[in-house]
Amino acid sequence: LLRSSQPLTGHNRRRCPEDEKLLGTILDEGERGFIIDTRSAQAAKQARMSGGGTEPKSAYPQWRRLHRALERGRPLQESFVRLVEACSDPSLSMERWLSRLDSSRWLSHVKAALSTACLAAQCLDREECKVLVHGAEGTDTTLLVTALAQLILEPSCRSLQGFQELLEREWIEV
Repeated sequence: LLRSSQPLTGHNRRRCPEDEKLLGTILDEGERGFIIDTRSAQAAKQARMSGGGTEPKSAYPQWRRLHRALERGRPLQESFVRLVEACSDPSLSMERWLSRLDSSRWLSHVKAALSTACLAAQCLDREECKVLVHGAEGTDTTLLVTALAQLILEPSCRSLQGFQELLEREWIEV
């Protein structure tokens, strides 16, 4: 299970021989891997204009790219603020609170993150494939997905000590 930022291919679709070699050495002959991009296909395409992009399929023949768009930045923060506001209002009836919870869209963000982490876990466990998770910067959404995948796959991460070690390793020591 690996994570990284987007490749810096740019609008002219530059290639990076070092990246190609690195990802090529991770897989044995005949093995395949998955690249889970936490951006939408459209966002990845638009990133080319500012120097980013995606790996060219021809340069990574053993890797299959999957896009699983996860919200980040301001929309995610606004959703969280609406969730906190709903939870902080003691005057709300249960029906009104549920309505505000739904309109915050917070649970849809949680569902998307868990679904993407489950996909990564399935690729690792059931498919026995290597997985690279990447997004725009290699932080936030990629870190969230890889940490959740470890929680799903590693029973030791679900103990108090294991969870603390996961947080320290993935979120603090970075």
